[in-house]
Amino acid sequence: MHLFRLMFCFVVMGVLIGSCGNTTEKEDKKSVAPPTPVESSLRSCELLVKNTETDRIDRVEFAESVDGFYKNRGDYTAIAFVAKSDSPLASDAMRPVMLSGAVTSLVVDTDASRCFDSAGAEMPNVSWAL
Repeated sequence: MHLFRLMFCFVVMGVLIGSCGNTTEKEDKKSVAPPTPVESSLRSCELLVKNTETDRIDRVEFAESVDGFYKNRGDYTAIAFVAKSDSPLASDAMRPVMLSGAVTSLVVDTDASRCFDSAGAEMPNVSWAL
């Protein structure tokens, strides 16, 4: 599992080259309700979220139980996270933070997004629900 996590982190870092967001943003943020995982066997996900002019992810917070990265670019936010242990991801593993808009207005690109089980196998037709 540790080898899988390490390989996953290298892949994610390669995809998300650059800074992972500014952590010194204003504290008067509007936090969004955490998304709910679709399957309890999820161990990691790579998500591509389409933002709109009024509904935009400003940053992403990750629970202590996961390693995660995010990158805003243009109209999209790429989010990747993996469980630190071989246990199901909690519903608060990843929390989008928005200064405006609603998380229910965001769309996860299901063609570009993927989730994986504890063996590292892709789980077809499974994604993280916002």
